[in-house]
Amino acid sequence: MGIGGVGNDLLTHLMDNDPDGVYCVATDTDRYHLHIARAHSRFLIESELSSDSGTEGDVDAGRDAALQASESLERIFQGANVVFILAGMGGGTGGGAAPIVSDLARRSGSLVVGFVTMPSHFEPSIFRTAIESIRRMLNSSDTVVLVDDQPSALSFTLPYGLNPNEHGQACCSLISSITNALKDSGSLNRDSVALRSLLRRGGLATVRVGDSYSPCGTEEAILAVLRDSMPLGHLSDARGIFIDVVGDDGLSDAAIGVALDFLTPHIGTETELVCRRRVDEKMQGATRVHLLATGVGFPYSWGGYRRIPIDLYDLEPESADDESVDLALDLQQLEA
Repeated sequence: MGIGGVGNDLLTHLMDNDPDGVYCVATDTDRYHLHIARAHSRFLIESELSSDSGTEGDVDAGRDAALQASESLERIFQGANVVFILAGMGGGTGGGAAPIVSDLARRSGSLVVGFVTMPSHFEPSIFRTAIESIRRMLNSSDTVVLVDDQPSALSFTLPYGLNPNEHGQACCSLISSITNALKDSGSLNRDSVALRSLLRRGGLATVRVGDSYSPCGTEEAILAVLRDSMPLGHLSDARGIFIDVVGDDGLSDAAIGVALDFLTPHIGTETELVCRRRVDEKMQGATRVHLLATGVGFPYSWGGYRRIPIDLYDLEPESADDESVDLALDLQQLEA
């Protein structure tokens, strides 16, 4: 379910990738944006505080609209095994309605995984509101994936279809990986149970996607993921890690073992690791690695921006006062 402008943009990107086994519902307070969103069905939520053009950034209006439509939303979630909530925390509809919708979905018995984006930190007031919305999402969801929507230099060098740093592609890839893992049976059923358990107590999570087009694709893709994750310290503090390796028919167990050899030194001994391999003939020589780290620390201050006091220390308390020294060096002054 996409909620609000950003959430429905992510949902449209998901629809463009033709998800298998996923039913997409667009939800918004803005009639126009809801009309242009791609989804299997659309659901308009309204309140006295909102208008036809949406909430105009009012989080209370988005929350009130979701509460008024709670009965209809509960009927949508009946029978759903997993509910993915896509929303941007900087808007009124996403920041206000998404926590309410997540709570309704979890009360219906579904596993609720939220995918949220943060606004620019150059907007302090909106940023503080988004932080409070994420706090509510964590209280109402099983796992909340914080999607990094800031492009990097590498994103301009790869094709759009296999862009590891495009946030819409990252959401689509991870949703596809999770749904494929949960619906697998037989020998992979153990991974399905482990992944469901990991997501049930996931808390705050981050996602990284790495791609490679070389013969050593698995190694290069996992190294790309590690380069993005290690500076943030997510892997060492993660409570659980789900890694999904996707490749063509040439993907071997030896390559998976090499990828795990690169990964395991950077995670804790108590970290729960779920790894699976998936063959997709569409990859055609490319390799993609998805890494979901759950139970990570929040990268922002919960109170928003705050001023850090400056402490001055006397490193040599017993030293005497500085004294001038007369030195006749006979140096001439040179000026440009």
